[in-house]
Amino acid sequence: TVEPTSKSDSALERLRAAAKPASKHQEISKENSGFAPGSQVRHEKYGRGLVLRREGSGENVKLTVSFPGFGQKKLIEKYANLENA
Repeated sequence: TVEPTSKSDSALERLRAAAKPASKHQEISKENSGFAPGSQVRHEKYGRGLVLRREGSGENVKLTVSFPGFGQKKLIEKYANLENA
């Protein structure tokens, strides 16, 4: 395993362990390049974060992402401009 390089990396590791897996009722299609719970992402304003929850489907997908120093944010996936981290 890789050792955390900073306090924020350590916090992300703890959050990743606590991230809830997608429920049975949530399907992420192969065509959808969406972010699953446990995914690390990067946001232009908030920086690196961890996806905790994914809700909805299609164009209405909402993500709950934890950003060290900014807390949890609910984002609409199609407008969030997230990148894989």
